[in-house]
Amino acid sequence: MNIMCLRNGTKDKVHCIKVANVLNRLYFSDNMIRIAICNLKNALLPEGYLFVIDNRKNENSSQFKLSVDNEFVFVKDINRGCDIKDLIICSF
Repeated sequence: MNIMCLRNGTKDKVHCIKVANVLNRLYFSDNMIRIAICNLKNALLPEGYLFVIDNRKNENSSQFKLSVDNEFVFVKDINRGCDIKDLIICSF
């Protein structure tokens, strides 16, 4: 799935998505990251988990859970966490 192309949803939803070294502001604008987050949200089952990892220099990651209200809820960081946490929590 190309997460940068806006879609309405996916047929088969999953429990967990891991995104590593892709969703960061060095590569994409905030708007493009928001589109990707929306697509990832549409691909997750309610109460599914999203792991966003950045290990280009050190291991940093953030974990989010999709609520039954279809909103991402922050769960925890490892080390500094990801640099797009604000975009994920405030996703549309």
